[in-house]
Amino acid sequence: MKTWNKAVVAVGTVLALCSSAVGGAKYTIPVDVNLSAGYARGNMGDARNSADTTQYIGCFNSAATGSTVVACEAMTAAGTYKSCATSDANMVAAARSIGVGSYVFFRWDASGACTAVHVTNYSWVRPSAP
Repeated sequence: MKTWNKAVVAVGTVLALCSSAVGGAKYTIPVDVNLSAGYARGNMGDARNSADTTQYIGCFNSAATGSTVVACEAMTAAGTYKSCATSDANMVAAARSIGVGSYVFFRWDASGACTAVHVTNYSWVRPSAP
């Protein structure tokens, strides 16, 4: 076998062993609703895969002629709940990017309107299980 081929086989073997030994970053982020600070956050997959049957987080879009509204909701395992709504085009667009494994963060003001919607789609976020 040529030296070049031996090197390719050696590098391939090392990479295969390393990839099976290291699975990448993984973070567990249960749903958190902080009423005093005015935010909620959590990982969709961790909420879905949790041992309790209470926690959830997410946003839904509702559209009618001439308007689109997004409402975000979160409930912790302990039952703390908060929701907010907005028709802001940027926040509606952010909410539309939510997937089954997204990390969702939202803020609200005193009137209950959403003031921020952040969605993170990274490999470290756990996907939902059936």
